[in-house]
Amino acid sequence: MRNRRKQAVLSFLFGRGRPATAAEIAWGVRLPYASGGLYRLLLNYQHWGLVLRSQAADGRFVYRIGPRGVGRLAWLRRRRAA
Repeated sequence: MRNRRKQAVLSFLFGRGRPATAAEIAWGVRLPYASGGLYRLLLNYQHWGLVLRSQAADGRFVYRIGPRGVGRLAWLRRRRAA
């Protein structure tokens, strides 16, 4: 379950090509809970270098996939295909 959610978030950010807010990510991956619950998950992903967080001009936090996230996404896709 965790890897499925991780793959969904990383795939969304990879395909998006630009940073996204937590609400946009929640909508894009069709989370079954409010986007507020996504912040802790994104913080963990940031800790491991899977996503990079920055602040947009309007003050909101936005997230993009990091280099380690691209590698992890490739690994998750290979593992899923096997």
